[in-house]
Amino acid sequence: MIPIFRYSYTTKSTLTRDEFLNHFGTFTWENMSDKEKKAHQYHDCQACLQAPNKSIYTTLTRYSKLSSKADTNHQLQPSPVKAALSNVTNAATATEAQEALHNLNKTVSQVCEEKHGKNAMETARAENPLHKDQVKSVMKKLGTKMTKRWNQALQSNDLGYRGMANVRRDVSLEEKENKSQYAIKPDRFNFNRQLVKDTLISMIEQGKDVNWSDLARRHKVYHPKGHEAKNANEVLKAFAVEEGLVVPSTRQRSRRGKRKIDIDGIEVDLTSLFPTDEALKADTRERIASGEWDIGSPIVPITVQCKRLNSRGKIETRTMTMYGRAYTLQKIMDRTLVTHTQKGFMRKPYPADYNIVDAKQELKKKGLFLFQL
Repeated sequence: MIPIFRYSYTTKSTLTRDEFLNHFGTFTWENMSDKEKKAHQYHDCQACLQAPNKSIYTTLTRYSKLSSKADTNHQLQPSPVKAALSNVTNAATATEAQEALHNLNKTVSQVCEEKHGKNAMETARAENPLHKDQVKSVMKKLGTKMTKRWNQALQSNDLGYRGMANVRRDVSLEEKENKSQYAIKPDRFNFNRQLVKDTLISMIEQGKDVNWSDLARRHKVYHPKGHEAKNANEVLKAFAVEEGLVVPSTRQRSRRGKRKIDIDGIEVDLTSLFPTDEALKADTRERIASGEWDIGSPIVPITVQCKRLNSRGKIETRTMTMYGRAYTLQKIMDRTLVTHTQKGFMRKPYPADYNIVDAKQELKKKGLFLFQL
């Protein structure tokens, strides 16, 4: 019941100030029952907008003009930004989280434009510029803290890292226009053209797939200045296309770039807010090593063989060893007790009005009874 909106001492009289402090003071809060306390909250308290609190809460607070705009049910209209943020936190799957994040970004942009206007926001950015390094530092620290939260959410909802990787790719990356491709001219480079051509013809006749990186390692390609070319594989492939040994690819590759948001005139990419697979796995290993997460002890190993398709498109046999997990009975009991307590299945071992005097009297009676026996 202690309000977040402070009293306006400059516009209210001493009488109304005392009335406000007496009504929303600590003494009043301590005398309230547990049920009444649970009805109040620190932000956007709806209980304070009900009788008998509303008349004092909406007229004597510093933001009384804003509070007086409540609807006929004496409830503030929910903020669209808070509703969009709630959809993000309550998302059950990676797909729902992705859609909720898109809607949150769109909602925040609309609210800012409606409230401040685009020109006003641009003027504010020009008058109060932020340092780019400071913004990036804050975003980086925020991303580090968000890693633990993301990992906890994934484990709690039994979601895999692949789903998180899809969300990170779709939210923090966006399609970019393809730049004009660099046309490689093999004539500008020095390499043994006849030997490379003979090698390619031999591989094609034998039906082998050409590994251009391996071919570039065997046949060095040099710039006119004498240093080794870093794009030797692309040079050899362009040479094979010119010689008519390889058909050029017509597939257009889509290019993804970092999606950036504007923070007071500074563009910051969203990749720092979404952890990578390496960061999530590192956090998991750290929690397991510290004992915060218990994964049990490996038992009953089973070795199996499975077929899989490798990167070259060929089927290969892979041997895997899988283990079961054993947990101690004490840990199972502790975990069950915590779960049942959170679900409200456990009752208190004594009534709410129970005290030490009643306990001593009961123990005394039991002692006399046993003594008589």
